[in-house]
Amino acid sequence: MFDGADWTTIFVALISASAASIVPVWLYRSGIKRERDSVAGAVIAEVSSLIQIAYARGYLSGLKKEYQNLELRLYGSSPFTTNTIQPAYYRLPVPENYNLIYRDNASKIACMGPEHAVMVVQFYQLIQSVLADVSPGGFLYEGTRDLEQMAQTIEILEIALTIGKDIAGLKEWSQVEGTPGPVGPAKQSRSDS
Repeated sequence: MFDGADWTTIFVALISASAASIVPVWLYRSGIKRERDSVAGAVIAEVSSLIQIAYARGYLSGLKKEYQNLELRLYGSSPFTTNTIQPAYYRLPVPENYNLIYRDNASKIACMGPEHAVMVVQFYQLIQSVLADVSPGGFLYEGTRDLEQMAQTIEILEIALTIGKDIAGLKEWSQVEGTPGPVGPAKQSRSDS
């Protein structure tokens, strides 16, 4: 059956076929790596930006200040006048597309690896929880006298910022806290009290 076969021709054909199939596989694999790196870079950049914005605008410190002010008002009143105490308000205008990169790439987050993917999802879920509290319909947006709820929101925001710092690779808080805060009238727009 193989008598008289030109083995050189057969080997050349096999090598050519192998080479022809390796190139598309290599291109496919390198495309996946580029996409993975691109998604990871974009998500990390978005998380880093959100953290820097939160610190520059003083969201955490403003929320803590509202908590302390409410605490002073509540502890300075009698138990019978608690309902007459001015509630704490904390309102943040949140653009609909604040997490555009995350939403557009949510199905690709796993390419960052399991540890980073978990951290990214946790970060955005925690931020979403805080935003629900400070957006229309949220208890801080509508006004509250509940210190426990406010403390939970502060804790959730602190955890989210810590996770975000880890995602963004910021080793020290000073890398974020060094960002100057708002000056003048812009400071008043953080909360309505």
